Amino acid sequence: MILLLSKRIGFMIFTMIIVSMILFLLLETGLTGDPATRVLGNFASDEQKELWRDQHGYNQPVIVRYAKWLGNFATGDLGISIRYKTPVKEVLLPRLWNTAILGFWTFAIMIPLSLILGVLSGMKEGSLLDRGISVFGILTTSVPEFASAVFFSALFVFGLKWLPGTSSMAGGFEFKQLILPAMVLVVYDFGYVARMTRASMAEVMTSQYIRSAV
Repeated sequence: MILLLSKRIGFMIFTMIIVSMILFLLLETGLTGDPATRVLGNFASDEQKELWRDQHGYNQPVIVRYAKWLGNFATGDLGISIRYKTPVKEVLLPRLWNTAILGFWTFAIMIPLSLILGVLSGMKEGSLLDRGISVFGILTTSVPEFASAVFFSALFVFGLKWLPGTSSMAGGFEFKQLILPAMVLVVYDFGYVARMTRASMAEVMTSQYIRSAV
């Protein structure tokens, strides 16, 4: 068991390093344009751009830059954001916190709702309730999240004007700002959990010991 877990963890770390290397190479070899131009603007002279590249290590070989970045990342130093000109930690951590809040409320709503309706559907196999939940679950899992997000935005933001369209929660936490993204995630994931619960419950209800008890 320990050997299996060690292999899994080792493979996961190896995969993360390979993916980070590919992304680093794509970003550092001009995929997003010249970073000196993006920071200094199009009107900066070639001398100014060259000085900026030299100061920030962009004249070094890519493999050297990647090795330095990986070492800094391992020690918790994520560097400075070129766009915001602040430490990446200060840009990233608030957004991670918002994502954690969204994920918590999504699971807090989706899991109980899916389990309850899945159990009811499995207990009433073949009933109108079962068919309705099954059809709704299939529909929600068939529609991509980005499509349902557009639909809910059109309905609740532009149509009924009940919910805000976009927000980074920069001014503080507001529960109303989480309703729309949480709704999209709950509706999409509901179908998977409800259908798996329904299948398990239906199998249990047809077991011999359940029939004998009934």
